[in-house]
Amino acid sequence: MFEGLKFCRYLRKSNEAKDKQAESIESQREALKTTEKQLEIHILREFRDEKTGHKPGYREDFTAMVKAIEAGEINAISVWKADRLARNPVEGGFLIYLLQNGILKCIKTPYNTYLPTDNTLPLTIEFGMANQYSLDLSRNVKRGNKTKIEKGGHCHMAPQGYLNDKENRVVIKDPIRFDQVRKMWDLLLTNVYSLEDICRVANEKWGFNTVQRKRTGGNELTPSTLHGIFNNRFYYGYLESGENENWGNHEPIINESEFERAQEILRKRCRKTKSNVEFPFTGSIRCNECNCQITAQEKVKYVCPDCGKHQSGKNPKPCLRCKKRISQKVISQGKWYTYYHCTRRKGNCKQPSVRAEALDKQINSILSSIELDADFEEWSIKWFKFLNEEKFGKKKNQNDLFQRNYQQSENKLKRLIEMRAENELTKEQFLDMKKEAQRECNQWKERFKEAEVVRDDWLEEVEKEIDFVHGLCKRFAESTIKEKRYIFEKIGSNFILKDGILALDIGKEYLSFKKLELQADLTLEPSKLSPQQVEEIRSGESYPKWWAILDSNQ
Repeated sequence: MFEGLKFCRYLRKSNEAKDKQAESIESQREALKTTEKQLEIHILREFRDEKTGHKPGYREDFTAMVKAIEAGEINAISVWKADRLARNPVEGGFLIYLLQNGILKCIKTPYNTYLPTDNTLPLTIEFGMANQYSLDLSRNVKRGNKTKIEKGGHCHMAPQGYLNDKENRVVIKDPIRFDQVRKMWDLLLTNVYSLEDICRVANEKWGFNTVQRKRTGGNELTPSTLHGIFNNRFYYGYLESGENENWGNHEPIINESEFERAQEILRKRCRKTKSNVEFPFTGSIRCNECNCQITAQEKVKYVCPDCGKHQSGKNPKPCLRCKKRISQKVISQGKWYTYYHCTRRKGNCKQPSVRAEALDKQINSILSSIELDADFEEWSIKWFKFLNEEKFGKKKNQNDLFQRNYQQSENKLKRLIEMRAENELTKEQFLDMKKEAQRECNQWKERFKEAEVVRDDWLEEVEKEIDFVHGLCKRFAESTIKEKRYIFEKIGSNFILKDGILALDIGKEYLSFKKLELQADLTLEPSKLSPQQVEEIRSGESYPKWWAILDSNQ
């Protein structure tokens, strides 16, 4: 019965904790091996997931298994129970679709066998029951969490400074970290220590380590973890879980007023570091020496209106010589400069800064190198249309033929299944005719795959790219910061700054256009050429070179 089938084994459990799963991965494997040995089933591949099947697209190995089935690498599944395969209607329905169309030829469990010729109702019911079980479980968990919150209990993993008492199902003080976390709050409330400073004190002086759990924890404190602590209302006794909120029964580390003071300190620090100035090239360029990102900084130079002292500083302050306060108006009227330089986050970097004007000049030179002549733009579009029609016309017709034949074979296969369902064919007749129809279907499918894919939007994309480089330098000079960033990142990649010189990899399409422009003979237009002239061009030098350039960037 199973001879010639290409089996895979699929194993899944929802939770990694063995005490929370009816059948572990190992016990599923042992049960399946017994059945496979009795039925002489040879397993080609094994897939396993340790994630819930309630959400579609959430399991990596399940997705890989489906792709292998569609590719024809396997066509049968050995599984402990059907609900291991799917607990949602999307993936369950797709497996039934594969089974009905004969792409998946068998689903085998120790207790049941599901074949394409069988009634799919039992399998549909089993998938539906699994889905309903997940829905009911989700509702019960939410209802239980709501009840627990109303009674002042915590529904999640205890934060740093606390522990989960699994026996009594309550949150208790961590005897090691509770006082340490309180000291962290005290350091923050002094408004002197930064998050990095607090982490350094906690790690180096107190020997703080996060709670060791099965797969996480046991690490030093990081600023991101510390920021999460300082934003968690749990520490002053308040519980939040979804839409449910209430005061908890646990012992708070701080009071509510201390929490609000901490939030104000964090907000002020964010405002200090936030800049309203945007720069078009930050975030894209990297330093050649240390591979850090290139950032930008504004500087200003102005003269004190009272004593004439030259100085700098973007915020109003007393003059260094006459001590009179300089107004914001005087500062805004000074000479402003923008410098791009390495962030130096990996240590001392010796790369010099570069003025924004110098960087703009380099970028303008790069844009000029890919900007096309207006006459060539119009001429090239005409030739692209001619070449596309010539090269892809026959291919497209061939592709359409293969696709029609493939669709007809699929329809024939579906009609056979319907005829078998209505008892118009015997089992032997159906199997013989199905085998032949499946062979034809696979044959046309392979030919369709092997045929060169025709991109109907190819010309449209080419025209868009040519239009993009039209008047590029002028458009760049007149663009906003966001538009400049878009143009800059679109023309290339791998932006590197070394000794004030910008290097990048220009997009292949723009280099191809420039090469074509060098090969172009603007006196030759396809609409004005006779068939004899077209043949002469084909046998000449330009025509093969054009296609060599185009083929390199299809």
